[in-house]
Amino acid sequence: MSPVELVVGEGLLDARAAGKILRTLGVPFDPARCIDVNLARESRSRQVREDLVPETGTTAPVGKNYTRAMENFIDTHWEPLEASRCSPSLARAIRTIQAATSL
Repeated sequence: MSPVELVVGEGLLDARAAGKILRTLGVPFDPARCIDVNLARESRSRQVREDLVPETGTTAPVGKNYTRAMENFIDTHWEPLEASRCSPSLARAIRTIQAATSL
């Protein structure tokens, strides 16, 4: 298990706090690579691995279909209000948008 998975995967810290700790330890923190891609590497779904994980030998940080796969996930599965319960920054963004649209 990677340091990011230990810190973020257990739900102990938000990604920003985890990034600060990992940088202090000298561990590079790239959220797309460390969280999404490393989790995808362990996926049982071949399609998820092929879409999100970069091919061996490339310098790409993410797979060829990363953007399409993330768009699909956001469109079909992601619930921003539910996610905001675990993400203070997302909750603030949603409140800001709601306040701006109610003017």
